[in-house]
Amino acid sequence: PVLTVTPTSMVFCSGDSTNFALTSDVPGTSFSWTVFENGVTGGLFGTDSVIVQTLTTTGSTSGTAVYTIIPSVNN
Repeated sequence: PVLTVTPTSMVFCSGDSTNFALTSDVPGTSFSWTVFENGVTGGLFGTDSVIVQTLTTTGSTSGTAVYTIIPSVNN
């Protein structure tokens, strides 16, 4: 399946929530993800069609969270 993420990236303040909608060109696609955090906390591994997580910086500089999303059909 071809994954579409809306929006493709976000910039926000510490304590704000992500809101990424995940869709596919194949009906019945499920989604799972991992997250690599650098200077932020709150990103969790998960499964759903929307990634909503509250991210908080761990220091006085900006951080990043990079999500790797895996679409799957029929496991």
